[in-house]
Formats: sequence, C-alpha cells, structure tokens
Amino acid sequence: MARAAFPIADRVSLADVGEHMKRKSDGHEGLALGEVQAALVDGCGVELVWMKEGWEVCREYPEPDFFRRPILSWHGVLPRRLHIQLPPEEQKGDTLLTFLCLTDAVRRGLRPASDLPQAQQQAKQQSEQQSRKECETVAKLSGKRWVSNAYDRRPDELLAMGITGASEALAEESKTAPDCAKPLIARYIEKLLRGLGRFPKAHRGSPKQRPK
Repeated sequence: MARAAFPIADRVSLADVGEHMKRKSDGHEGLALGEVQAALVDGCGVELVWMKEGWEVCREYPEPDFFRRPILSWHGVLPRRLHIQLPPEEQKGDTLLTFLCLTDAVRRGLRPASDLPQAQQQAKQQSEQQSRKECETVAKLSGKRWVSNAYDRRPDELLAMGITGASEALAEESKTAPDCAKPLIARYIEKLLRGLGRFPKAHRGSPKQRPK
C-alpha cells in the first residue's frame, strides 16, 4: 500500500509500545502481545523499514490483515523486546525496524496521551527554564563517550537514517548538546559509530545505497 512516511514526531517504535503494554499488563507478555496485535488488526498504522548493511532498502506500510497471523513475538534477553518475525521469503534486508503511528497508538491505548507531539511541546515549554539551569551542571563528555550515549538515547531512529544520515544528525546535535564537550564533525562521528559497532561495515565492492 502506497503511503507517505510517518513524521518522526508522530511515530513510536514497536519495542517501546511493547514495553509500555507489558507494564500495563503487570509484566504479562502474552496479554501485552495480544493487545498490540488487536490494535494492529484494528488499523493502527505501521511502518516497516528494511535495512541492509546499515543502509535503508525500502519502507512498507502493511494492511491490517497482514497482522492476523502470528508474526509478533518477544525477542532477546531480559528485558525482552516486542518485534516482528517474518519468514525468510518475506525478508528484504538483514534488519527490520518497526514503527507505529503515534497518534493511532495513543488512540488505541498503546501509548499514553502525554506522548503526543502537542503534549510534548507543552511540557518542553514548561521545563525550558529548569533545563537551562540543569545544563550548567551537566558533565561534559568527550567525542567517543558522547556519541555512544547520544546514539543509545534513540537507536531505532538513527539506525533508520543510515550511518551517513545518523552522523549528520548527531553532528548537528553536538553543536548545542549540554553534555557534549565540543561540536563534532559528521565524518568523525561516522568513524566512531563504525568503531562502536553501531552500524555494520559494508562489504568491499558492494554498491552503497544512500538512505531515502
């Protein structure tokens, strides 16, 4: 189904939705998974971003019936994360990032209303003065430590950008980040991300596709 990409401010990762629903269900993974699946079948918007060797391959926006089959599961060690596991013949890359439309998720009870962009903006305005005071006492981090921490704050979003896009985004963030000792250039950040193993190294001779 052809559809425009979700605005970054109006999307939330499936893993975050799963964690929230698991807390609401007092840690009951089966109940949480069932409620998420019911919301997806009900029409909650979903964006599938396929990555290969750190580069975006394609995006898909599946119809609700796509989720009637048992493709949702809990993955990894504790805390386990909710993800989509598709059969090999349907996989279009080595990594699948799954996002839900935040507005749809809030409407169906998968996320709190405070997550909506309007509420976030109001909270931001109310806390600006306090944030400025806190910035004065935040410890300044050097390049490698800051890049690692900054990446871990929003891994799904940055991975979806590809390593070049993520490096540029972090370089821009470093200019005003209160915990960054000094602004960093994108090329240096890209080298650090490679060294930290956040993005797989592309095979030599293989064509690189820039993120869309």
